[in-house]
Amino acid sequence: MIKKIMFLFLLFAYVYVTTFNIFITGVFRIPAPMVFLAPLIYFYRTEETGFHYGKELFVFFIAALFFYLIGQSDVTGFFALLIVAGCFALLFNYVIGTNLKRMNIAVGFFFGVLLLSGIIMFIDHRYNMAAIRSLLVQEDVLQAPAGISTTIFTFGYQMAALTPFLVINAILFKRSWLINLLLFGLALCLIFFGMQRSVLVAFAVVTGLFFLSYYKAKSILIFGVFCAIFFIAQSSIEQFSEGKKQQNILNKSTENAKAKEERGDLMGENIQIITDYPFGLLFYGKTWNDVVQHNFVYKKDQL
Repeated sequence: MIKKIMFLFLLFAYVYVTTFNIFITGVFRIPAPMVFLAPLIYFYRTEETGFHYGKELFVFFIAALFFYLIGQSDVTGFFALLIVAGCFALLFNYVIGTNLKRMNIAVGFFFGVLLLSGIIMFIDHRYNMAAIRSLLVQEDVLQAPAGISTTIFTFGYQMAALTPFLVINAILFKRSWLINLLLFGLALCLIFFGMQRSVLVAFAVVTGLFFLSYYKAKSILIFGVFCAIFFIAQSSIEQFSEGKKQQNILNKSTENAKAKEERGDLMGENIQIITDYPFGLLFYGKTWNDVVQHNFVYKKDQL
């Protein structure tokens, strides 16, 4: 029993630190994924002996080489990505292997911590959770409201993974219609109060493709029902965009005209930097901070 509990704790801790990008902190003086992966491999190694992820690691190496090392001259980011990718390869090869039960536990932990992050986001709308969020992510919180993340953009990536899973999981595992509706409503609430339009797009695309492939012709009826519900409830939904105290995706859309303009300027400046250094910053002996230090947009963002 103790051995099983220790396995669950170590696996949960590994999933937690990798999900929330906790790498080296004041608590962990070496990469956190390695802290929990080492005892997992030592005590809970499967019968698998060969290594099967060499090609996948090579792809990650090439991607990290071009994106971090050549593109941004970010040596730290380059090695950090390789360490995380290597730890995952070792985990799936030597700890999970072909054990379906362990795989299901790992997936459950992953979406469980994402759901916890979403719950904290709901509370963060009402109360200031900056101190708790900072403790959970081991970094200073920069934006709110959000979950276990330093910024709302990082939180958006979490919800982009969680919200489609809630709906698709309930359908594939034949949950009752009540649970399906509750999980669908929870996913919409996470998107609505998470205030990330990119998450809404990701959710719509993923669930839309799933309905088309799973229900085929019946999906047309489902889409029609969704459209009817939207038009019927449109007047009720619009009230959430009124008033500055409202914090939701509709209110964010109506008050973000200036932010859109600044984001466009930021994209333009990024293109200009790529034009000035087409072969990557490494070839020019520059770092990212070198090329943006005189840039008006980035200087304004750093204030």
